[in-house]
Amino acid sequence: MTRFAQDLRYAARQLGHARGFTVIAVLTLALGIGGNTVFFAAVNAMVFRPIRAAKTDGLFVVELGDKRRLSRGPLTGEQFRRLESNSPAAVSRMGAMTMLSAPVIVAIPGRAERVDAEVVTGGYAAALDLTPQAGRLLVPEDDTVGAAPVVVVSDRLWREWFDGDHAPLGRTTIRINGQPFTLVGVAPRGFRGRAGSSYGTADVWVPAAIAPQIDVPGTGMRTVVSRYWTTFVLPRSANERIAAESGIRTVLTTGHDALDPAFTLIRLYSAGSFIGKDRVTSTGFTIIALAGLLLVAACANVANMLFARGAQRAAEVAVRLSLGASRGQIFRLFLLETTLVAAMAAIAGMLLAIAATSVLGAAFPSIQNRNFRLFVDLTPDYRVFLFALGAGAIAAVAVGVVTAWRASGVTPHVALASSAAGVGATRRGHTLRLGLVALQVTAAVLLLMGAGLYLRMTAKALDQYVEFDTTPLTTAVVNLRLHDYHETAGRIFFDQLLDAVRRLPDVERAALADGFPGGSYSMPRSVDVVTDREVKEKDGTIRRIDGYERKIRAGYVGVTPGLPDTIGMPVLRGRDIAATDQDTTPDVALVSESVARLLWPGQDPIGQHLMFGRDGHVRTVVGVTADPVQARVESPLVSPANLVLIPAAQSYRPEMLVVVRSARPRALVEAIRSASRAIDENVAVFDAAPADDSIMSWAAPLHAAAILSGSLGLLALTIATLGVYGVLAYVVSLRTREFGIRMALGARPGQVIRLVVDDAIHLLLVGLLAGVFVTAIAERYFQSQRVLFMPNEISTWAGVLLMILGVGLVAAYLPARRASLIDPNIALRNL
Repeated sequence: MTRFAQDLRYAARQLGHARGFTVIAVLTLALGIGGNTVFFAAVNAMVFRPIRAAKTDGLFVVELGDKRRLSRGPLTGEQFRRLESNSPAAVSRMGAMTMLSAPVIVAIPGRAERVDAEVVTGGYAAALDLTPQAGRLLVPEDDTVGAAPVVVVSDRLWREWFDGDHAPLGRTTIRINGQPFTLVGVAPRGFRGRAGSSYGTADVWVPAAIAPQIDVPGTGMRTVVSRYWTTFVLPRSANERIAAESGIRTVLTTGHDALDPAFTLIRLYSAGSFIGKDRVTSTGFTIIALAGLLLVAACANVANMLFARGAQRAAEVAVRLSLGASRGQIFRLFLLETTLVAAMAAIAGMLLAIAATSVLGAAFPSIQNRNFRLFVDLTPDYRVFLFALGAGAIAAVAVGVVTAWRASGVTPHVALASSAAGVGATRRGHTLRLGLVALQVTAAVLLLMGAGLYLRMTAKALDQYVEFDTTPLTTAVVNLRLHDYHETAGRIFFDQLLDAVRRLPDVERAALADGFPGGSYSMPRSVDVVTDREVKEKDGTIRRIDGYERKIRAGYVGVTPGLPDTIGMPVLRGRDIAATDQDTTPDVALVSESVARLLWPGQDPIGQHLMFGRDGHVRTVVGVTADPVQARVESPLVSPANLVLIPAAQSYRPEMLVVVRSARPRALVEAIRSASRAIDENVAVFDAAPADDSIMSWAAPLHAAAILSGSLGLLALTIATLGVYGVLAYVVSLRTREFGIRMALGARPGQVIRLVVDDAIHLLLVGLLAGVFVTAIAERYFQSQRVLFMPNEISTWAGVLLMILGVGLVAAYLPARRASLIDPNIALRNL
């Protein structure tokens, strides 16, 4: 231990003397370890944290098959109830959940919100071995006809509505679609339904037997309850899976209204596969493997630097060996130096990862759209710390053992010879350094190509969103379908809401729409130009319309007067929707420039007629607006720029979007909710946010992937640049005498710079060719797996390769310039 402590102090002193080497080596490894730790933190958040609430080990999902129809799927509600009442002996626990969540309105005095409800059976929580965060979860007694209606809420709802207080449990009434439910418990933290998957969105859980009481038109609650029940079963032991399958088959194929045993298939498969754990886990390991390329590149860079340092210290090693030191002692000395570098890099990488995850966590608290919300908690936990330490240990072993073994293999008499070039100056050493730099460049090419894919996909996705300025806009959704509103009452409510919003402070303009023009709310439909035909007007008169027949696909949005001015999509010709355009007046429409150009090329669209595919309403075009998005798709007939606006008064829909223009869009979010509550406190306003936030949320998954992959690619490029610089700097130091002789014989500085740059180009081209080869193989593999992974655009390939070549040449300039400034007299002094 005394000798070990002495070697450790000596290694620390050696690193202290070579501060430049130490800083660059630690920084390089820290980038590799930090980048890997950030990606592991993301995988940790998606794979481990959401799943930990639900214990799926040994749990299976029942799949029902029909040989005649070649179909497979879950049980129906009736089939599950039969199985539940006749539980096979081999099954220990059983529970079920509906495959589909239903949107409901939950309300307490002064607050209402639309959330997703998950319908579960009384045995669901026990089957998944869930533990309540507060109160209790649903039990079989709750799932019986006539039982008192109770509800369990998510951690998010509990904290936002009740500040995490235990007092309301068992005493507070929550109305769900107007029906009273008693709050009895809080789900485990991080659990959002779908049996614990990371893409669950549920905020309330209701017993299946009680769920039909909250059915209102538009929710499909009765359909959800009767069909598509995902059934979880836990066999009594690991060896009883086959017995459980047989028992379930017996129950479902015997008795009254039983399934035909000749055509019925029963299979149990892992619950982890159903909830996405297996799929997310495999994806996570793929991400970590890609991020591992960064660590490999960092290790290759540090190994190159250590090889060069070992070559410079060859004489020291030879003296130690000549004085009696063993190869093991030399090996241990160099390994300790590498271990110290790796330890400092692991600490620095962890600090970098904490900072990066904090920034990413603030930028992407959740990735969401209208169909799902993925909650990503990037806060480092013990797994992340252990991963960082493990990455540092792997780097220490991978780099330290090789360099220590190489350094301890010095031949003393060769190293002490005055003409010896050293270990690292041999042709074999040069080839090794060339291979290591090529490895770094290859990793940079592969990762930057992946980053290029996501950047182009993100840009393409954002191109399909609104072109007008959404910064001053606030949007919110009101869905009266979830309430007991008939059409007349609904029209009155929306008129009152629009009037109240327009009176709010700082509101410049406001309008209603049943979709966001150009966004994902607008519904594409087939649009026909009306040709030679007779049309029956609302007043019963018949009139003949002539025109040139064309057909396109276009989004249609029902709007109130003033929407184009509100969102900044001006009316270029004709007029806007007017207050006089009512259900009793002739049907009219506004069309975007793209629609006008496609349907009536070279003609005036004002006064022309069009008709949506099946609604039978012939509409007269009264105005032309600017395109809502840029028409950058291959087929103009299905471009998102194709838009038709119709009066909301002529096409009532119970779900409307409130659009407000204001200088303070974020401040209006709560004001819109208050305006709605003032009219009816039970009507929930949801998805209320500045329009920029709503639009970006649709591209958030691609945006997040672009940022993460882009960061990974840039880190790889940085490491490759440091590698090129380090190798060329070392080569220049070895060729000092050669350059001195050349300059003494008349070589100009430019010629010396060109020699060094030629070496840099040689290094880069080897890495670029290898990178292109590996990327092409990866592209073919992922295409064979039907996974869009690599971009085929020649511009992406050219951009990435030129970027790496340009940055590499810049890195080569400093050692090349240093070589051109060598004084021949000093270089030749020891010749």
